[in-house]
Amino acid sequence: MSSKSKKSTPPKPTHHPYFKPGAMVEASSDDDGFRGSWYIGKIIRRATTKDPNKFLVEYETLFSDDGGKNPLKEIYDVAQLRPLAPRENHRKFRFGEKVDAYHSDGWWEGSITEEREDGRFAVYFKGSKEQIVFGSEVLRLHREWVDGEWKPPLEVEDGSRDRVLKEKETVKLKEVIKEKTKKVRAVSASVRRQQMQARAIERASGTPGGDHIQDDQIQDDQIEDADFQSSEDESLGPYVISRQRKGKDGRFVAESSSVTSKRGRTDEDVWAVSGPVPGGPEDGSVIPSFLGHVAFGIWTGKEERGTLKCQSRHAACKRLTTWYRGASDEVRGLIAGTGLGHLPETMFDHLDIPLLSAFVERWQPDTSSFHLPFGEMTITLHDVWFILGIPVDGKMISDEPGKQLLLASCVEILGITMDDLLADSTKHFANGGVLIESIFKICGQGLSAEVEAIAWIWLTLGCTLFVDKSGHRIRPACLWEMRDGATDATTYSWASATLAYLYRQLGIASRGDCHGLSGCLTLLQAWIYEYFPCFRPQRERLIIDPNTPRACSWSVSVTECTKSRLQSLRARIDQLTPDEVAWLPFGADPAVTVRRTAYMGLLVYRDIIEPYMSGRVVRQLGYMQTIPSPIFRPEKAVRSWNSLRYAVEMAKNVGIDGWDGFPMTCLLPLTFLDPATVFAGACHPAYMEWYIRFSHPQLLNIDVAAPRGRPSRSNTDYWVNRFSSVSQGILSRLSAMSAQYGIPEMEQTISKSTTDLERVMEDWRLAD
Repeated sequence: MSSKSKKSTPPKPTHHPYFKPGAMVEASSDDDGFRGSWYIGKIIRRATTKDPNKFLVEYETLFSDDGGKNPLKEIYDVAQLRPLAPRENHRKFRFGEKVDAYHSDGWWEGSITEEREDGRFAVYFKGSKEQIVFGSEVLRLHREWVDGEWKPPLEVEDGSRDRVLKEKETVKLKEVIKEKTKKVRAVSASVRRQQMQARAIERASGTPGGDHIQDDQIQDDQIEDADFQSSEDESLGPYVISRQRKGKDGRFVAESSSVTSKRGRTDEDVWAVSGPVPGGPEDGSVIPSFLGHVAFGIWTGKEERGTLKCQSRHAACKRLTTWYRGASDEVRGLIAGTGLGHLPETMFDHLDIPLLSAFVERWQPDTSSFHLPFGEMTITLHDVWFILGIPVDGKMISDEPGKQLLLASCVEILGITMDDLLADSTKHFANGGVLIESIFKICGQGLSAEVEAIAWIWLTLGCTLFVDKSGHRIRPACLWEMRDGATDATTYSWASATLAYLYRQLGIASRGDCHGLSGCLTLLQAWIYEYFPCFRPQRERLIIDPNTPRACSWSVSVTECTKSRLQSLRARIDQLTPDEVAWLPFGADPAVTVRRTAYMGLLVYRDIIEPYMSGRVVRQLGYMQTIPSPIFRPEKAVRSWNSLRYAVEMAKNVGIDGWDGFPMTCLLPLTFLDPATVFAGACHPAYMEWYIRFSHPQLLNIDVAAPRGRPSRSNTDYWVNRFSSVSQGILSRLSAMSAQYGIPEMEQTISKSTTDLERVMEDWRLAD
């Protein structure tokens, strides 16, 4: 439309009863660093007679000069304004509630993540990934101004109460904040956040940088507002307090001052190993982030977090199974063709939370492996194939679609408008995810076979492989690869994506203050069962169909979830020996069956990039373990005690190129390794000496080893495996000696071997 036509059609007069000259309002800026905040100001007048929806607003706490004498004035559209939000006088805030916190002279949207004993509340700000502690006097329930009304409405209290915050109460709030900031007039939130992140990365990698979160992307590894817990205040280290003014280019500029934060513990930022650590490592080049690890806290007595909160979508998986069985033949055919149709039935009904928690305490994200008393082990690509039965070959899932593209895909599959999807009244979309119940109701019937199959796969991926901490919601990103058709799912490597996502969740959960764990926990628990007979339950099926995922063979029941059981499992793992491990649970030569398990490179799942180092666990491939190659070092990383700061940057293109080039590139040279012919868990003599120096083999700091627990006699898998391992070792030693030694040496070996067998039988008799 030309400028001439615009002039010939003047806007219609618009009446805004809440925005008259002199009215106090809250204004929301679109400037970087200020999104999600509302600053108090006063309506001066309409900005222009040509547009009745534009107003000139004078801020109360933002200034255009360095001296803080000239209040900043800005022109705002009516959509960026609202009256002063209401506030209950005596509200009792609760964990998980969305609130506005008065911080940096404005109201900022966040969620309560902890109710502290001193009556204060920890509030997490999703945009900046900050957690700050506030008193209730600077909090209010978060509300939205919609069609001239507050949503949710103001709750009824005893006695009369105004609908808006009085001006004198605003002054009181400002005085509280000014006292906390030592009478500094205004705070530049954008500058402070950017410099804090830059310093955190700088301390981690020695190079300047920052952990930037793009506003137009939904991140699958992002921690949810109300679904994580934190046992300590976030230590943010030094931060910048500055006077804030408007520059010539229209941007906010600041002059920083050297004020240091007093929030939280300053030692939480010290997470990189720079010298010998009690209990190991002596050298921090293999697990450099160990000072931020929960194992360091347990060893030193700094932390006892107990069992983790483990995420499960068991109920949704049951409904997906029912949906699949009742679907048409065409829908079932489309789903079955993706190789993912069996997943809901494969997931465990019950999770052994103490067992999972105990193994998380052994996970080292620097090496992507569990550090056990006898060396490293990890979940490999062939483990994913045998346990879950999902495709290993295919393209990596590397796309990072923007939020608008994802929402458009959701609208297309659900068959509703964008307004219906995002409206508060429909409750289909909340906190970055689509409600699981909405997908079941809308897509369960009456749609085309293709759309129904896509919706089923979308739900299945979010409820099985990529479980997050969003509770009753599913991320739109799980839909992206099938947006054009269900058969597109067959072109991707779901095993590598599942492993990358689980590695990242294990890394976050290994940080000292983390209390939650997500990802495909059925994979983790079944992996423990397969490799560690002493922790196995009874098998559901004694004869296992090779085409059936191994996770389906276990009879999983409710287990005791207590602190005492966790302590017992910690002591038991500390006493594990390599002869108690079933090193090849799926048969010999797994790298022949699943060739990509010998991949050496980076795994990619959208913005998650995790190292996959099969050379560190060659015993799981049937070879003798040697001292492995150096770890893959990230370009930038923050693996501090505070799990909310967890951030790792690696070159995505390197991972994709390496995966696509396999086996011509990134192949573990198995031909140069020695097969473990005598004992599956064998290692070269120098390995254990190296491992003790560079790792943290024991979790508990005790002088006398705790008595080793014994599995019950009914655990036939454990006892048969242990007896077979001892017997195989005896036969191998006798075979090797027969050609070199005489009768006395052989009798001595037989005597020692008899003692080993008697020890196994004695342990069996003493078991329950």
